[in-house]
Amino acid sequence: YYFKNLIKLEDLYLNHNQISTIHSDSFKSLHMLKILRLENNCLHKIDSSTFINLSNLKELLLGRNLLKKIDKGLFKNLKNLRKLYL
Repeated sequence: YYFKNLIKLEDLYLNHNQISTIHSDSFKSLHMLKILRLENNCLHKIDSSTFINLSNLKELLLGRNLLKKIDKGLFKNLKNLRKLYL
């Protein structure tokens, strides 16, 4: 997974990068992440386990992607989520 050595990372901005796919373990080690910006990309689908370890996440920005469907349980473990932009 891409960010495995960034265990103290709190903010991750991946917006405006033409990302079309996110592997389900991409954010696996980012337990301290509070803000994740994925807006303005080309995401079609996000696996339901993608955000499973992000229990400290407070803001998730997914707007302006190509998402047609959101898997059941995608936000299940995001207990501290306060802002969600679709």
